Amino acid sequence: MQEDAHLRLRARVIDDTLMLDAQRPEDGMLKGFITISVPDALSVTLSGQGTGMIHGFSGVDKFMIVADNKRRVTAKVSANELRVNAANETNLLLEGQGRSIILSATNRSLINAVDYPVLFSSAIAEENTIIYTNVANTLNASAVKNSIVNYKGNPLNLFTSELESGKVMPID
Repeated sequence: MQEDAHLRLRARVIDDTLMLDAQRPEDGMLKGFITISVPDALSVTLSGQGTGMIHGFSGVDKFMIVADNKRRVTAKVSANELRVNAANETNLLLEGQGRSIILSATNRSLINAVDYPVLFSSAIAEENTIIYTNVANTLNASAVKNSIVNYKGNPLNLFTSELESGKVMPID
């Protein structure tokens, strides 16, 4: 008896968090498209290999995005304060605008927030990661262990820390 190779999805709610688990078919090819509508969400967490898109969050006060484990994510959001964490070879592209952004990337990840202009930016890049940010007023940046924080704009206040071959530098 041969089973179909459709996406097998399990959804559950744990402590006000919607958890989705997907099982791969035996051939290893996982294809599917999932749309989730949660207009009042304060954060989105994507974990496990795959591609994701986050959009529809505009004009919110605070929002957080967490992506992990070889994720490719495009996020189109506008929030007064946006927090973004990327880990384990994750690639995250941000578009929108806000007042402040807090970026953290580790273990060969990339966060590109050049198309997300803010007044205040905090960026921490660790373990061979790259962060791009677009800031007008204040940048607080730390680059550690062969990581790079690139910034667009001419921040009035610039606070940097470069350790173990890390670099903080302007985009030409």
